[in-house]
Amino acid sequence: ALFEAIAELAYNAAKAHNKAGKENEPIRVDFSVGRSKRTGRKQLTVRVTDVGPGVMREKMLDYLSSTSSRIHGLRGVQQIAQLHRGRLGFESRAGQGSSFWIRMPLRPR
Repeated sequence: ALFEAIAELAYNAAKAHNKAGKENEPIRVDFSVGRSKRTGRKQLTVRVTDVGPGVMREKMLDYLSSTSSRIHGLRGVQQIAQLHRGRLGFESRAGQGSSFWIRMPLRPR
């Protein structure tokens, strides 16, 4: 399920690139492991960054609170993150692009 969530974020980034006429620009997918500031436990962050037109925060919150899983697939990505005891977050700037991330705790071995 995590792979599908990352693929959905990358697909949305590609659509944003096309919309901005920047289909030849790379989409960044970064993986990092760090410690939670709140709990101190190790966590995985997967971040997908595009250089598309950006999205207004209010519109993005509407997408995430929608009961329709068809709206950009973000509701489904959010649900997958929650299944892994994580969360979906984002940053966006008009004309500069967006960055979406899934952050979840790593299970101890």
